[in-house]
Amino acid sequence: MCAAPLGANAQSELTWNRALIVTAEEIVPEGMVWKVSNYFPSCAMQLNNTDSSRDFTMTINGNTTYLYGIDTAYAIFNGSPALYGYSGGLPGNDFWLPAGTTLAPGNCVWGISVVEFSIQ
Repeated sequence: MCAAPLGANAQSELTWNRALIVTAEEIVPEGMVWKVSNYFPSCAMQLNNTDSSRDFTMTINGNTTYLYGIDTAYAIFNGSPALYGYSGGLPGNDFWLPAGTTLAPGNCVWGISVVEFSIQ
């Protein structure tokens, strides 16, 4: 298993700082880490449409991250789209972002739920 360091040594402690909703690009402040816990969709899911403009995304350091949207809700079965499951949560559950990371809502997402911790 590989892990990326959060910029803190093993003897640091995390202290809850605040909860926030990111609605535009923001940078994780120095001395902080963010726990991203969920997102708020701004588009309705269309179960009989494979239009990729309805994908739910967020941007991390300029890279598009796809959330559970149309592309993950359909599989091709005998040449036709077939619904195989949908969940409104984050892929792989909560995740952490270190100081200096940029985060922004993307397509069909108006906000991202974040808990901020200070590194002590």
